[in-house]
Amino acid sequence: MGTRIRWPVLSGPPAGGGPAVTIEPSPDLPPEGYRLETSQAGVTVAGGRPRGILYGVGRLLRELRMSPGRAVLPG
Repeated sequence: MGTRIRWPVLSGPPAGGGPAVTIEPSPDLPPEGYRLETSQAGVTVAGGRPRGILYGVGRLLRELRMSPGRAVLPG
């Protein structure tokens, strides 16, 4: 069945100012380290290197509670 959620990939903030998932490098983190930050604007996944970003995105996906048409990050 799936969630039917579509996640557009953008190079800037979403039109309309809705929440976004931002992915960015963070050289201050270890190569496999990552940081998740939440705000009203959405979630930022930062990683020391590509592998750190991969681990951070994986963690974000494990934490999301998804249902048809909806994704919620608890806490």
